[in-house]
Amino acid sequence: MGYRYNPFTGELDRVDTTGQPAENRFPITPYVVGPSGQAGYQTIQSAIDAATASSESSNVIWIQPGSYTENLNITSSITFMSIDGVAAITGVHTPPSSGAVTFDGCLLISPTDILNSSAAGTTVFNINNSFIIITDGYIFNLPNWTGEILMDNCGEASTEDGVINNVTGGSTIKLINVEMGSGSKTMELNGDPAGFLRFDTCNVNCPVNMSGSGEVLFQNGVRFGNTVTIGGSLEGFALETCWHDTNGDPLSTAAIVYNSSGNFILTDGSINTTNDPAIDGTGSGTLTLAGIDFSNSSTISSSLTVNGGTTYSGIFKSDYTDHAVLLGQGTTEDIVPTNVGTDGQLLIGGTAIDPAFASLTSTGGTVTFTPGPNSLNLEASGSVAITFDTDSGSATPAANTINFVGDATQGISSSGAGDTVTYTIADATTSQKGVSELATDAEAIAGADNSRTIVPSSLAAKLGTQTSDGIPYGAGTAAALGWTAGLTDGQLVIGSTAGTPAAASLASADSSITITPGSNTIDLATGSAVAVSFTTDSGTATPSSGIVNIAGGTLLNTSGATNVVTVNADDNVVGSVVSDSGTATPASNAFTLTGSGGITTSASGSTVTIDGSGEQVITITSLDNTDSPYTVLSSDYYMSCDVSGGTLTIDLPDAPTTGKVYIVKDAGGDANTNNITVTTSGGIVTIDGATARVISTDYAALQFVFNGTSYEVF
Repeated sequence: MGYRYNPFTGELDRVDTTGQPAENRFPITPYVVGPSGQAGYQTIQSAIDAATASSESSNVIWIQPGSYTENLNITSSITFMSIDGVAAITGVHTPPSSGAVTFDGCLLISPTDILNSSAAGTTVFNINNSFIIITDGYIFNLPNWTGEILMDNCGEASTEDGVINNVTGGSTIKLINVEMGSGSKTMELNGDPAGFLRFDTCNVNCPVNMSGSGEVLFQNGVRFGNTVTIGGSLEGFALETCWHDTNGDPLSTAAIVYNSSGNFILTDGSINTTNDPAIDGTGSGTLTLAGIDFSNSSTISSSLTVNGGTTYSGIFKSDYTDHAVLLGQGTTEDIVPTNVGTDGQLLIGGTAIDPAFASLTSTGGTVTFTPGPNSLNLEASGSVAITFDTDSGSATPAANTINFVGDATQGISSSGAGDTVTYTIADATTSQKGVSELATDAEAIAGADNSRTIVPSSLAAKLGTQTSDGIPYGAGTAAALGWTAGLTDGQLVIGSTAGTPAAASLASADSSITITPGSNTIDLATGSAVAVSFTTDSGTATPSSGIVNIAGGTLLNTSGATNVVTVNADDNVVGSVVSDSGTATPASNAFTLTGSGGITTSASGSTVTIDGSGEQVITITSLDNTDSPYTVLSSDYYMSCDVSGGTLTIDLPDAPTTGKVYIVKDAGGDANTNNITVTTSGGIVTIDGATARVISTDYAALQFVFNGTSYEVF
């Protein structure tokens, strides 16, 4: 079974991937990786190569459950899909320099990096719904990359993982709903003005170093379990972001090292560190804090410029006037309170002076004010239009304003000057509704004007005089369409180099073909019998493109001239050979001399040498788990198997020579851990009545002999 994405439910439906789909139809994708007999490809790399060779701009590779140890060379835009991490891919992979690469639902394992390249590529990466295990490295070791890097809904259980090394590249980064990073390896990011560095609902456990320019966004519940360094000219904000370790305990290092010349805002978050200072750095940009809870150390480096002054405590509370509003006084002075406003008063600004609470006024007495606790009611003193009825619905002013607007999709716009509003309707185009002039018949026929409208009479002029059952044909840009005569039974429209097409019937000048016309049909038949197949002593040949090839075989050759084919036999044809036991006759004019029991044969020129030295040397075929599944060759006899790296499946041939013997041996003594399974191609031919035999004892061996219909173990 496999899975297919359902665009209507957003879920993966189970489907049968072992059946035989119709031609050019596949249950998910033509590129399915899995065991032999269940999938078209047994390695991911072979599926990549096939997908790259196709004409598609991007392809999906579905990976069935299993473990795949491969260093992938990804050469085109590919989406690798599995489900619930049941496809474990172990290796370091090389990405293409452009396009898009997606891993969805995979388990990605590596001793170092998942993706590694020093190129300045533009490929967009997307790892979704996957799990990562790294010993010491990065998920994305792409120091010079510029393409976007996205991770969504991912987790990991790594030892040392810095997640991303993009120290000089400038990729846009989006980490959404992920648990990433481990150990002391540092995430290296380089911002770019055209992009941004975004962390959304994440837990990041490794140190993070950001440089370059552009925007930084931490939002919706981001937790950092190590120091975040912000440098270059980066600017942005951290909303609902906290700093503490995975258990909620305080950090022992500074939560933030701010070295940027840009401005940054921290709001509605928390910092839990015992380090002094909690926020360090020498950046020249302004750091604004609002609603930040310092659980332990709350010190901020004196080298930094902090918005709101330098006197603050854990969450920026102090002894201010009750019901007053706080006013900023610059970067070197403390925040101060305003006067206390009374019912209905508003905080009104003044140029170069502090805002203050004051009451609205109406010099002409045209507006009446009614103040109340946290309310102010305004009413016009005279009669003012408050509703404007239209053909469809009514409009009411907002803030004493009524808007007279057009509709761009309808090509209508408005303009105003003095006490006049003017509406204008745009000229109609192929992309814009509006008004247009009517085309003349000549303009409709020429078809060169793209701004005028064609009416039925002009269209009729272009179509010309139609004939019943006739076919139209072009007569040039300045003339109406021409029409053939009405077609009768079996007629076709046939062209003429020097004239116009016309309705005509097929003909056979030598009467070798009989043509029978009918209503919308034409029946063609040859005048005499034509051979469509050629039966031989062995098999039947059919013509291809009207040609049958007559070829020679062993000791035969052919030649042809005009309508004659000559078949010639070579010299030195032997009729039969009598041996000590039986007589051999040629097959395809050839004898085969074979040795056995320590006897070997060789041939040179017209001489055959038979060597009976008595020493029997067998052929040894060495196999390991990377050869699985291995299809046994006719030359194989003794198969020495090393399964220390994984299991191995060996497929015996279905119809070898009767009496053919194969030996399979666990050479390394690992069969108890990683079994060796011996079967036949498709499991059709049995082995001692079963479809397979399994070697599960260390250093064990099995001998198989083919009895003509099945294998016996002895």
